[in-house]
Parts: sequence; C-alpha cells; structure tokens
Amino acid sequence: MIGITDERVPYQPFLSRQFLACQAEGLGVVPFPPPGQEDSEGRTSQHNILCLGGWNEEAKVRLEYQLSLCNLCVEKKYGDIIAPPDVSVLASFQTPGCCSTVDVARSNQSFQGSSDVIVAGSKHGHLHRLRVTVPNVPGSCPSAIRLREGDFDDTVLTSFARPHRGPCTSVSVQDGASIVASVSLDGTLALSDLEGSSSGSKVHDDAGGAVSYTSCSWTKMADSLVTTNHQGRVTLWDFRDRVSSMCMGYDNYIAEHHEPLLSLASNPAKSHVCVTGSSAGEFSEWDFRYPKEPTFTERVRGAINAIRYECEGSTVERLRFCTDSGGIYKVAGGEAHLLYEEPHGVFENMCVSSTGTDSQIFCSSNQEGIIFISNLVKYF
Repeated sequence: MIGITDERVPYQPFLSRQFLACQAEGLGVVPFPPPGQEDSEGRTSQHNILCLGGWNEEAKVRLEYQLSLCNLCVEKKYGDIIAPPDVSVLASFQTPGCCSTVDVARSNQSFQGSSDVIVAGSKHGHLHRLRVTVPNVPGSCPSAIRLREGDFDDTVLTSFARPHRGPCTSVSVQDGASIVASVSLDGTLALSDLEGSSSGSKVHDDAGGAVSYTSCSWTKMADSLVTTNHQGRVTLWDFRDRVSSMCMGYDNYIAEHHEPLLSLASNPAKSHVCVTGSSAGEFSEWDFRYPKEPTFTERVRGAINAIRYECEGSTVERLRFCTDSGGIYKVAGGEAHLLYEEPHGVFENMCVSSTGTDSQIFCSSNQEGIIFISNLVKYF
C-alpha cells in the first residue's frame, strides 16, 4: 500500500494489492452508487462490486469453477483512503467451465434501483447470465443488491446458451442489455438473446476454425460490432440486415496487423474509433473512416491482455491497459507510462470505474491477487 501526498490532486493517490485466494481470469465491475454523507469524523465507506470468474484453491482441486460477486470496501476519511480495502464475497456460483471473460451492462434504471446484467463466457463455450438489481441512492449498502431468480439453481449458475464448440474468449452486451455477442478460438461468432428465446444463438463460423477470434466489442453505432483475432485482423460487422442465421452481417475488414491481436476496446464516445492490443505489446487506435492504418500506435514490454478506456474519457489519453509482463500502464502525452509492475507476475484482466472524484483501476493477476488503484492515474 502506498500513499502519495501532492498539492496537484484533491486526494491522495492510493495503490494496494489484495490476496484473493482465487485465480480471477474474468473480471468486471458492477456500477454502484457513491458513498453517502460523511459522519462526524469525516468517514465514509465506498463499495466496489466486482464480478470474478475463475477458480479458487479448493475448487481447482475438485476441478470446479466459480463466478463470484465481491465487495471491495474502501474506508475513507475526508476523501482520503485510510486503510487497505476489505474484500468480502457477496455471492458465489459454480460453473461448468472457467469463466474467463465477463461483461456488465445496464438494462433499466428507475427510482427503485438499477437493473444490470452480468454475462460470462466459459472455456467450455457456455454463456451464463446473472441479472441483478442495484440500489441507486448514495450511501447504499451491498446487502440491498437483489439477484433475479431463474439464472441459478441453488449454488450452480445455469447456462442460457452454448454457441461455441471451443473456449469463449470474449463477450460484449449491447446497449439496452438485450443481445450479447460472443467469440471463440474455434472461429465462431454468435449473437444470443439474453432472455433465452427459442431462436437461440445466431452463429457465424469462419472457415471452420481457420480464424481464431480473441475479442469483440459493440460500438456506439447501431448494430455494429468490432472483432479481433489471432491472425491480426480488425473487423467491423454490420448487423442491421439480419437475413440469415449463418451469415449475420457484413464483414468490413478494417486492417491486417502483423501480430496476433489479444485485446480490444470501443471508444465510449466516438462510434468510429476503437483500440487494440497485440501479443508483442503494441497498442493501436483505429478509425473506421480511414481503415488499413492506425491513427496512433505505441509499444510496451509484454503482451497486452486487456485494454480499457477510463469511464469519463474518450481519447488515447484515457487508455489503461495491462500486460503479461506484470505491468499496468496509462497513456499520457502520447506515450505509455508504467503505473505499477509485478516483475514476476502476469496481469490477465482489468476493469476501470469512476466514483465521485476518484478514478479507479482493478486488475487481476496470476498470483491470486487483485491490484486496486485509486486516483493514481491523475497523479502520474
């Protein structure tokens, strides 16, 4: 844990490493309201709801896997974090395979609370969902979160679709949380109805597995999806004319990269922009209007396993990413800057969120831990 005091930021930056006793390959954050009013001593509690997909020590021996909802609780005094966060498990479900990819989307919001859906893809090709109702009043407690019946049977999280023969490498929930896109190393791309309608998943099989998809992400353009693969191709799919279940959309090839592409993020504000991360540590920004060549590129050490935009930003200056060489980076001044490094670690996934004035990063490692960074990106 480190704390750095500086007059340039309103609160002290903070970094801590939490031991989870589980291998979290899939990682997502569920939006939760900010802390309420400070008490007489200036103290508040900030709750960060994380969804972890993977296995724990006991489950690994029994060859069982889990999807868990956890609360990373941060105690603050006058806005500054005063102690290492406390991690507690809110709910945990067994899954037939390791859920290595997780996405969270908001489907509805009202005075009673917000309805979110968590979708996880497993290495056995299954898709799982967990629909939750989250309070929207500042200062709420995680105990107010409600899980929707029908998504699980006792301690087992049920599968609502199995569109892939091979491992599912990425899932992305469309705005409005009605359709989920998923891709697999077996060369299949699928659109599945989150309500589990009888029509099932619409699958596109690319040359019988000659292409291995690594990631997918919906864009802000209506019914448009971006995918990347091990063959180094960035592809934009247009699903506005769904006339065939086996050929769902128009394959608009954007660029051919010279290295396998492992990670992808769509720009949250610009519908024509996305960023990718490669196995050789190169991250690139692409503009769909000017294909074939990236508009920005930079290289770091190690394969980029996950790349994200900070929630409040839309430029490359808001990029955060992690590598298999144990590095967490931000982009500033057109260059990548190392925020944290575990020399012998591998960072497998990450997510970002903003609560109040804080900018936060959560990153899972292969050493059964999670890195929590708050306000650090605004300092460096």
